[in-house]
Amino acid sequence: LEMVQLWVNLPKEHKMTAPRYQPIAESDIPTVPLVADTSCATGTDSCSASEPLGEVRVIAGEFRGIKGPAKTFTPIDLWDARLRRAGETVEVETPPEHRVMVLVRQGSLLVLDG
Repeated sequence: LEMVQLWVNLPKEHKMTAPRYQPIAESDIPTVPLVADTSCATGTDSCSASEPLGEVRVIAGEFRGIKGPAKTFTPIDLWDARLRRAGETVEVETPPEHRVMVLVRQGSLLVLDG
């Protein structure tokens, strides 16, 4: 069993807000298939093209139109992505104004820009 805990700096107007804990059950976290053709990856539709390359659990924010259960003060997309096979190319789009951090828990990852 592995776990990652993320602490996020609050905006100035919320600095003195009391910390809170959000219990989020596994069953509350939606899963979106990672597929090569993103037009069929809505999280609820099945894709007939090919077997998914993996899946993304949407914990906070949004991924391909599916929203996660965590409540945040600032816009945060927090995903747990799991790839099924090595060597696959997966495109993940993020808003240009967002900063991106990637934590690889197992294996390795090559990140390309553009």
